[in-house]
Amino acid sequence: MRCPNCGTEIKSDSIFCMECGHKLFLAMDSGTVPPANKTDSEKDKVTEMATPIIYCPTCGIDNKGSDTMCRMCGGKLHLEETVRCAKCGNIVSSKNSFCPGCGSKLQTPRQPTPPGGLPAIVAPPPVVANAPVMAPPVANRIPTGAIEPVPKINPVPPPAVSSPEPLVMAAKPDFSTAGKGANAKTIYQFNQPAAAPTPLSGKVLSVISGFHCGEKFPFTDTISLGKTSGDITFPSDDLLDSRQAQIKSTPHGIQVIDMSSVNGIYYKLALSVEITQGTFFCLGPYLFEFENILPKEWSLNSIWERGVKLNGTSRNMSPWGRLKFYSPVGICAGVYLLWNDSEIIGNSYLPEPEKENAPTCRISRKRNSISMESLTGDTYIRIDGEKDFSLPVHLKIGGQIIEVTPA
Repeated sequence: MRCPNCGTEIKSDSIFCMECGHKLFLAMDSGTVPPANKTDSEKDKVTEMATPIIYCPTCGIDNKGSDTMCRMCGGKLHLEETVRCAKCGNIVSSKNSFCPGCGSKLQTPRQPTPPGGLPAIVAPPPVVANAPVMAPPVANRIPTGAIEPVPKINPVPPPAVSSPEPLVMAAKPDFSTAGKGANAKTIYQFNQPAAAPTPLSGKVLSVISGFHCGEKFPFTDTISLGKTSGDITFPSDDLLDSRQAQIKSTPHGIQVIDMSSVNGIYYKLALSVEITQGTFFCLGPYLFEFENILPKEWSLNSIWERGVKLNGTSRNMSPWGRLKFYSPVGICAGVYLLWNDSEIIGNSYLPEPEKENAPTCRISRKRNSISMESLTGDTYIRIDGEKDFSLPVHLKIGGQIIEVTPA
């Protein structure tokens, strides 16, 4: 409903307009509408109206003055500054000019009501700038005009500064020359300060074969490689991702990180290394993958069909691994079984066995570990994620062979 005096939107059960204070039900006061006898429910309503109430700032419903949450919408009742009506005691919003319960004009200044019915905050007493200074007791006062004697203070001589003692070197006999008489030597030891952290030294990346062949790229921290993105790019190499590898300099060498590439990064095998299920390695341009053979894949039990033992199923040994050979179209073109505890890969495994210095390697099984070592030529093994290397080291990235050495 709206106030007939100022037109402000107000609640339908309001007695006075909270904006202008106009009394809404003049007919009842003039006696036009005879007042009815108050029933028990009306008496309870009068008693409830006599209790201080607070209006919800969200939905406008009236609540008890001690409530902290609205009984209608559940919102907080003390979200804004409120004042208490001096006439009826109701707690109303400080934005109102008149109390919606009794129509009285709200008094100023308006103090915020603390939430949850807590006592009002009392301001601390003002601090007096020039507070009077308490006079000393009468017994300790000095008579006016009297001069207090100053005790004589003997000067204290400065402490004597002792001269620093000379550095004494501890002598330790040289046991390598002990017993040689006058020719014996003495080794002097000194306490040296702790060495500072070793700074990162410079590295040089040299391209041995492929695009940028013969070029060198010095770096001290990090260098990245890829087909189209990175510090060094190889735009004509279709075996590379746009961002293939990242090489970080370390105090003891480098760390090579594979940037989740399709073809991966390979390093030249120099010593024997342990291999596991799914290890990829290259012999020259040919790609192999090692796999374990589980016992259930190759059982020594013979196979029977209609009461007849099948040919080729009578074996007294089983292979322990296999090599998958990949063709140029990226599929497995052959499988080589590993029967003996030590197998040399190459020669008959490669399409060009008659080629001189053909790459070969040895795969050996010992107990529960399988190792690989390079014999002739170059054998490259794929990096699994990232790997640390000491220098120098050769890497195969796409169609390029690179070498990283100290500067």
